Amino acid sequence: MKGNFFEQILEQKYSDTEFINKGKYIGLNLNTSFHIAVIDYKNTMDSVEEEFAFNEHIMESTFHFFNKERVSVLTALREGKVTIYLSGLSDKQVEKVMRSFYKKLEEDYPNTEIRMGISQTGEHIGHVLDRYKEATLALRLAIKKPIISYVDLGIVGVLLNTEQVQGIQMVMKQELGGLDELKEEKRNELLKTLYYFLENGGNLEQTKRDLALSMSGLRHRVLKLEELLEKDLRNPKQAHQLFLMLQIMVVLKELDLS
Repeated sequence: MKGNFFEQILEQKYSDTEFINKGKYIGLNLNTSFHIAVIDYKNTMDSVEEEFAFNEHIMESTFHFFNKERVSVLTALREGKVTIYLSGLSDKQVEKVMRSFYKKLEEDYPNTEIRMGISQTGEHIGHVLDRYKEATLALRLAIKKPIISYVDLGIVGVLLNTEQVQGIQMVMKQELGGLDELKEEKRNELLKTLYYFLENGGNLEQTKRDLALSMSGLRHRVLKLEELLEKDLRNPKQAHQLFLMLQIMVVLKELDLS
């Protein structure tokens, strides 16, 4: 019932006042601050039935965890991900409880890759879709860190929450245009290399480990990137701008790092 109610909130089927009144019947104060968390998990399933059963287990684990922690939540399975509405907690409290939840899921599902995105504080139920969008954006950048808050995105989050996405994409095309003539597989390979190289601050040893490459293979890719982009990847200003663009590409699903 709560899951269905949360779906109605996300789909904005009623007015804010109606939602607040309905929330009282299930013991949830919707007239207070909240956060949205979105949890993604990857596990190899052999059939649709197994996937369905696994989703049910995850949802059960979610319910029992927050019930035990006495945290007021609404949960729903949305687009294959667990979405959680956490009511009346501060940023620090949300971060703490979500880290505990992550640890619990890791213990219960050791063969499952789990990632979480958390929104910033929402002050009113009318902001729920904006906070949901923030949590989803954050989740896409939970690459090296399993838990990312929207506030951690910094300027990337601000840019993607403006009306300037088309303009940003034009700039990206100009800056990364040197890779456009390559075949898609090769282009993605080099972009992935560029992402990890810049994220690691140009540290070749760490990037080699992240990509499972030989040092000679990595050096060859870096030189190729500098040639195609006509940029010095160790120049802080150029590196920062490129990394910002790559982060935006990840969030917009134009770059797959898996």
